Amino acid sequence: MTGQPRSAQGSSEQVMLSIIIPVYKVQAYIQDCLQSVFRQIAQDVEVIVVDDGSPDHSMEIVRRDFQAYIQSGVLVLLAQENKGPGGARNLGLATARGRYIGFLDGDDVMLDGYFDELMDRIRLGVADVIEFGFKRFTRLECVEREPYDALYPIKGLRKLASVRDQLFATSRWYPSLRVYRRRCFEALRFPERVHYEDTMTIPFVYLEDMYIQFIDRPLLGYRKRPGSITSRHTSQQLDQIYRFYLSVPGGNDSALDILKIRTARTLAYFQQELGASDFPMQPIIEDLKTLRLSSDARKALEWPDRFFYRLPRLYLLVNRIRIKKVAKSNA
Repeated sequence: MTGQPRSAQGSSEQVMLSIIIPVYKVQAYIQDCLQSVFRQIAQDVEVIVVDDGSPDHSMEIVRRDFQAYIQSGVLVLLAQENKGPGGARNLGLATARGRYIGFLDGDDVMLDGYFDELMDRIRLGVADVIEFGFKRFTRLECVEREPYDALYPIKGLRKLASVRDQLFATSRWYPSLRVYRRRCFEALRFPERVHYEDTMTIPFVYLEDMYIQFIDRPLLGYRKRPGSITSRHTSQQLDQIYRFYLSVPGGNDSALDILKIRTARTLAYFQQELGASDFPMQPIIEDLKTLRLSSDARKALEWPDRFFYRLPRLYLLVNRIRIKKVAKSNA
């Protein structure tokens, strides 16, 4: 056990921040994850761990090593049948009492300064979403030496309208890289039992008028795991992303148009990587031709997306050659 548990939040006290942590097959990592939280946890914070039907010893470790926090009421345990990280986050959202909501995956860690940087801003209550940078790591003892990813070249408090296209073009939708005012999720939930549920959810937080705070500091450690679901692509994922693409309206909002373009390029990559010759890529290309991006929105696009949007057939040819080269080198 690390540190001393703080007293439980009384029912009459205001919980300022709820951290929701889905747990599924992370027995090798969950202790590091929770230790990174509790060694720096601030007052007025609750931590909600959701057992997503995990078949391993993850929850045994939580109960054994963090029992004092459970007893104090700071650590809340929930359980459900397996519904994926989206379903686990939804259960946490239904229970959370915080004015702001944060997420953390059970194999990731909070970096030092997480609560120091966030809590004063949360108490001020000006920003609706507070974003921050991160570091990717393989070994926890090396995380401080890893390069810092700042997300965007944007700092400070901004009106969302002034940076929205840039945020959609950069498309960094990891739920754990920001905390959200509670009302952001009043009418929004994650899809359950699907992959890439973050990309299917977080962009829609940014469709309302709001203020965004950008903290130029890494506050999250993102663990790179070769066996994670994002390290291998399947036909099921291709189908799920395609259905999401069809659900995104286009033609009336530059940010949503950018989301469609980026999603279509993901579909193109998956389709070629999987050799799914029967996948309807041509209708998607024809659909993108109906989008009329403004010059500012086109400038916001990163160059691969701009290339795909302007010259989709040439992009597909170049990408097919690149995928074959990668497959050959890995053979």
